[in-house]
Amino acid sequence: MAPRKSEKKFMKISVSIPWELLNEFDKIIEEHGYQRSEAIRRGMRTVIDELQKRKRYKSLAEGENRNSR
Repeated sequence: MAPRKSEKKFMKISVSIPWELLNEFDKIIEEHGYQRSEAIRRGMRTVIDELQKRKRYKSLAEGENRNSR
């Protein structure tokens, strides 16, 4: 049975991050009141949204190029 929309399943992961990058990340998210996990989830969603948008634009551009020939 699939979880209800209000129920979220979380997966713990392990990643390697340069110390300097993590330190900078932790400082900036603390200034903005984010917890690390929340900030990482938001960042992942931002990357996914951006890459999907690029894919749509590329698909549209390729369609326009085929139609203009």
